[in-house]
Amino acid sequence: MTFDIEKFIEDNEIQFWDTGPNTQHGWINIQCPFCDDDTNHGGFNLRTGHYNCWKCGWHNTVELIKEILGISFGQAVYIQKQYQNYSAIKKKTQIDNDIKEIKLTNKNKLRKCQKKYLEKRKFDADYITRKYDLRDGGIAGPQAYRIIFPIYFENKIVSYQGRDYTEKSWPKYKACELKKEALHHKDIVYNIDNANNECCVAVEGLFDVLRLGDGAVGTFGTSFTRKQVILLSKRFEIVYIAFDKEVQAQKKAHELGNMLAGVGVESYILDIHENDPADLSELSAKMLMKELNLWKSHK
Repeated sequence: MTFDIEKFIEDNEIQFWDTGPNTQHGWINIQCPFCDDDTNHGGFNLRTGHYNCWKCGWHNTVELIKEILGISFGQAVYIQKQYQNYSAIKKKTQIDNDIKEIKLTNKNKLRKCQKKYLEKRKFDADYITRKYDLRDGGIAGPQAYRIIFPIYFENKIVSYQGRDYTEKSWPKYKACELKKEALHHKDIVYNIDNANNECCVAVEGLFDVLRLGDGAVGTFGTSFTRKQVILLSKRFEIVYIAFDKEVQAQKKAHELGNMLAGVGVESYILDIHENDPADLSELSAKMLMKELNLWKSHK
């Protein structure tokens, strides 16, 4: 699925060049609205539908539509969807039909102290326990005093992470032992089975995903892997990135966006008003996902 730039240009009567200076085969050029371009340095790739200015660099399509038409972000997202070219070949969505599943013996009924921790973080403990199959790490063993987050892929539990709920143990997050994982957790993204649209919101952590719900996927920290980038490129046409506001996190967010753009995925960085997506109120999270056309009733 690609952006039908030719129809968009025609419908909105935008001046363009397909021959002459600054043009090349397979591209349509316009005057770039993002810089002091006085000719036609802005170019659309006719095969992928992506935009790049030879003066100021790459920009995602939603930003471009917003700038050219002088409309809101939400309106630009809507228009971008109207010009999707559904005749393009769909990307492969399944990477392995022979994935094994690991067995978790942990009880999926949380204790009062664990629920209290979730409620303190303003989550509906009973709902997210059911929704994400959260489990009790027990009071002994490697995951003691932790909440277990099973990691599903293709509806199979392939790994898990434990989160300390006492705020006394280190590290806060403890991954499944490598030898026990069916798939390494950094080869996939959390909650991908609940992100079935052509677009998703990529966040850092588990609680960021829980706050945003369906349509959000987690990279298990700011450090992402090549395999995660490939998986995102196979599953989604558009990836919105909502990492924390810290400088290093934002740097990694831009790196992820650039890598996704390099493999033909529309990507852009979301600016949320909280430091961390998990800190958003339920209403703010709902409004954000609605603006991205990703919201659906979760309960």
